[in-house]
Amino acid sequence: MKKILLVLLLFSTIAGTFTVSAQDNIPTPFTKESKKRAWEFGIGASVYRLNRFSILDIYRNENGKIGAKIEKKDVLFGGNIYVGRELNDYFALDLQGFVGFTRDNLKTGKDNRWVIKPELGLQWRIGNYFNSKLIDPYLRASVGYMYKNFNIVYSGVENYDEVDVLWNVKNLNNKEGADKKHMVPISVGGGLNMWFNDRMGMGIQCMYVIKPYKHIANDIEGTVRWMWRFGGEPKKSSTSRSKRPVKVVEMVRDSIVEVPVYQLLYDLLDDIYFNFDQSTITQKSGQALDRIAEIMKEHTDKRFLIIGHTDAVGDKDYNLKLSTQRAKTVRDKLIERGVPKHQLKYRGVGMKMAMAGPKAGDKVRQGDRKVNIEIINNSAYWDYID
Repeated sequence: MKKILLVLLLFSTIAGTFTVSAQDNIPTPFTKESKKRAWEFGIGASVYRLNRFSILDIYRNENGKIGAKIEKKDVLFGGNIYVGRELNDYFALDLQGFVGFTRDNLKTGKDNRWVIKPELGLQWRIGNYFNSKLIDPYLRASVGYMYKNFNIVYSGVENYDEVDVLWNVKNLNNKEGADKKHMVPISVGGGLNMWFNDRMGMGIQCMYVIKPYKHIANDIEGTVRWMWRFGGEPKKSSTSRSKRPVKVVEMVRDSIVEVPVYQLLYDLLDDIYFNFDQSTITQKSGQALDRIAEIMKEHTDKRFLIIGHTDAVGDKDYNLKLSTQRAKTVRDKLIERGVPKHQLKYRGVGMKMAMAGPKAGDKVRQGDRKVNIEIINNSAYWDYID
């Protein structure tokens, strides 16, 4: 029992205390988000290390010593069924079932042996920490029920030539030999899901099966499965965790006022997304940038200063660098779409202009995560800007 509690405590402590302290709106693994969550189904094959031992015969050798003919097997093959449900971007709950079958030789002949092992598991998916969608490694812990229709006997008495032969075999994997038909194992390990597209993929998994009983050996289970995915966010072109609303404003002397003629730009820039903790713009934002570039090219007499902002959460220097890189990304994308380079400049201000404090709610702080485009009419000021 101590072994069970130690494993569960270790896993829950690591998962529960893991936080990401980065720039604007990096959620912890428990951040609530209004996203569609996927269901996953899979079928596959498993290799299960389950030591089995039997004495086939007792004999006397040429030297008159009594010996035994034995058979020892270590591997059991079977099928695996998998059902999983995403809880959020970092955790998934799964139900897996293993059924294995073999025929072992006994002294009395062949014996049909089978094992069933359903289990409930929690996956800690770490691919999102590295912005990895198609290749998604995970750590896993589970608790289950295991039933075998046989017991392995490691000691006994065999009668040979009117002599009782006492024998005892130690379990080579741990401690003294013992066995049970009904068990509640705890498993820890990990795996890797490899998605070919939004709906289909392949998974591999390796688990160390801990049998929390005094003299029973622990096992190892390896699984390869084919997987299907239904619902949830796209894998190939995933949307961002947060929108970066962008306003177009015009600098007139010392004040900033909104320009009514660019209300269309204002609406279009609301459709620009950045990948989480990245300065790159998603493919989905391409159409919005196309229209923004067209409007800017119609106003060749204007000069646009692109300013990136972050909210008040995170490291000051990191946020300044991130805001600058995002502003540069918007500028580069507009140049690619034909906006003259001399019309555009960029800068980042990090969290300097954040109005909401770091303890404000996410929806409030979202107003500080933006990119402004100012129209600069003052030529001297424009030349002064780097």
